[in-house]
Amino acid sequence: MKPAAQRTADDRESRTLEDWGVDLSVVIPVRDEADSLPQLYEELTAVLAALAQRSEILFIDDGSRDGSGALLERWARRDPAVGLISLRGPFGKAAALAAGFQHARGQVIVTLDSDLQDDPHEIPRLLAHLENGYDLVSGWKQDRQDPRDKIFFSRIYNFLARKMTRVELHDANCGFKAYRREVVEELDLYGHLHRWIPALARWKHFRVGEVVVHHRARSHGRSKYGWGRLFRGLFDGLTVTFFLRCFHSPSHLFSAVGLPLMVAGLGFETATLTHLMHTGSLAGWGGAASAGAVFLVGGMILVGMGLLAELYLHSLGDRRRAYSIRERLLPGHVAGSPMQVRKRF
Repeated sequence: MKPAAQRTADDRESRTLEDWGVDLSVVIPVRDEADSLPQLYEELTAVLAALAQRSEILFIDDGSRDGSGALLERWARRDPAVGLISLRGPFGKAAALAAGFQHARGQVIVTLDSDLQDDPHEIPRLLAHLENGYDLVSGWKQDRQDPRDKIFFSRIYNFLARKMTRVELHDANCGFKAYRREVVEELDLYGHLHRWIPALARWKHFRVGEVVVHHRARSHGRSKYGWGRLFRGLFDGLTVTFFLRCFHSPSHLFSAVGLPLMVAGLGFETATLTHLMHTGSLAGWGGAASAGAVFLVGGMILVGMGLLAELYLHSLGDRRRAYSIRERLLPGHVAGSPMQVRKRF
């Protein structure tokens, strides 16, 4: 099948965005990667042209200041297979992915980083593994081409991630992934939760797999990986772990701690009251009375928090999106034609 860029203008104008079927969407968050983008675009368009699928490329400009946005807009205006979502500022990778997932129209969505370390030629490998019955396939950079400190941090992170979430992936934080559409429709990404997508997908009972992918050394710019990102990721992991185990019934967690405290508090107070009734004095029992009061009140607070969490969960609607769009230029447009979709927010 001809790539989208070779379709005739008459054919494109005869359709609307809604009925333009798309098999594969490639979503790429971008922040200050102007030096890497030309090679990425060239390689990606060649790979997609070789696939017998209707495809689109959706770049998400996450507040770039190095000219990446202007370069991406030029491609989006020239190539109807390319779209651009420009965010008002740097909202982070999770927000950029959420924006891309919202606008992607493919039945399968592939994500990769824009720094050229993810090799677009590995996309067919991800898609083939997805056909083995998986809903999400994550890349595994088995032979990492990174500095030693980054590899060290990554190994610590992935070891702790496996222990915390019980999702047995070697490289859960790899941005090179392939998803079935129903997976991204279930994801609610904000903060730094993009690092925990496999765990969130497994929590929704999707089948998660892993495949080895070729990894390239960074040729432009420098990595921002370090202790700060490691700790932020692990804190988010605590949130995800709570979701995995307690989200549907948070009162179970609070009650598991609160009720024993209440029982202990009642025990202390009962013993103190019994002593007072028999001796008429609290001499030597002041500590027990105080501890009983603290345990009793603390337990009641925890149980109450659990009940409030249940009420909040049942009243929770759609999360307010964690990003703001400045401008979007969706795939499928032709400059000057009715297919051009350019909107400022």
